[in-house]
Order: sequence, then structure tokens, then C-alpha cells
Amino acid sequence: MAFYGTNGSIFADRIGYEVYPDNDNLARAFKNTTDATGLHAKHFVACIRGLEKPKAEIEVGHRATVVAHLGNIALWTGKKLKWDGGEGAIPGGARG
Repeated sequence: MAFYGTNGSIFADRIGYEVYPDNDNLARAFKNTTDATGLHAKHFVACIRGLEKPKAEIEVGHRATVVAHLGNIALWTGKKLKWDGGEGAIPGGARG
């Protein structure tokens, strides 16, 4: 994904991210990446088998995905949601 700003851009993918102070150099980022899905899958299986430790704690994964999940819930329910990050819940809704 790419975030374009007035002073530069950030290009992020499964490998990591790169900051480009000017938007002219962003095109290079798209040419220098590879799909890391296979590496992620191998790491996942190794963790399940107890051969490796996860690269991130479960809380990091939760925080990284909660916004997308909230977006899906809002789309499916057609409602505007409020999120209480401290409680990990939608006030008046299910706990997350």
C-alpha cells in the first residue's frame, strides 16, 4: 500500500516499509519488492510446530488488525461504530 503526502510518500508491504521524501522516487519501490507470502507461511508453520517463536506478540497482531475488523463490522451492520481501545470493545456491543 502507498500513502502519498505533500512532503513525500510511504510504501508498505509484507516485507516492510520505505519512506520517500519526494514522490518522484516512489515508482522505484514498486520494482524492488517480492511477495513474502511463502516466508510468512513457513514461519507460521514453524511456530505451530514449536520450532520458532512468533516475530510479534499476539497483542501486536490484534492491534494491527482491529481497525480492518471494525471497518468490516461497520460495513456489514451499516452502523457507525465507536471503539474503546482501553476496554477493547465497542461500547454497547461485543467485547473484542
